Amino acid sequence: MTRETISKDKNSKHEIVLKNLSIYFNIILGVFMFILVFYVLPFLIFIRFASIELTKIVLDNIKIIIWPSVIIYILVRYGTNIIGLINGGTFHTTFGDFQFSTLNQKPQNQPDTRTFEEKEELKNLLKEKEKETSNIKNDNEKLNKELILTKIELDFEKIFRLIFSNQITLLHKIEDNNSRLDSISIARYFEDVKKSFTPTFKEWSLQTYLEFLLGNRLIVYNNDFVEITLKGKVFLSYLKVNNLFKIGM
Repeated sequence: MTRETISKDKNSKHEIVLKNLSIYFNIILGVFMFILVFYVLPFLIFIRFASIELTKIVLDNIKIIIWPSVIIYILVRYGTNIIGLINGGTFHTTFGDFQFSTLNQKPQNQPDTRTFEEKEELKNLLKEKEKETSNIKNDNEKLNKELILTKIELDFEKIFRLIFSNQITLLHKIEDNNSRLDSISIARYFEDVKKSFTPTFKEWSLQTYLEFLLGNRLIVYNNDFVEITLKGKVFLSYLKVNNLFKIGM
């Protein structure tokens, strides 16, 4: 859509607003002239020759009938035009040298006057916007995946710094045994670790030893078994892919 077309639409809307305002101005002007001609001027002539008491009586009666008369005047003078305006038609009237009218404001099925080039330009613009929206969506999804992977990697790095090598060995034993070991086998393994590294694990219990693995959700209890979690399996894969290993206990 060109700037010239947009400018024409704006001018058309302004014309409609101005012509609608002319309705109210015309009605007010007509009512004023009606009151002036049929009430004010006769009353001024009357009080010039009548007594005060008679003038008061006439004035009271005028107050009673003036507004019904105004309403009747508006309905008689502008009734047809007002009904037409309410129904979405046109309003046209004259008063002296003045002429007022409104446009038909019903929605019209007007033909599309845009040129082929304008239509193609609009289509291309819509396609570009859709492409931009799709690219933004794909970038957001890619960024979310990268953030998740980064978060997981940072978590694994922290675990690797703190975990004992014999705890990594325990994870491998559990995974190699259909991803689960019974509590008795776990207890025997811990006793062997205590014997091999007595100074470090002398005061430790089995629960203390497993607490780090449980807290980081690498293993879980399932009745009388200890099972390696999906996170535990991914952690072992992470160590293998990055060729990470620990020497010592």
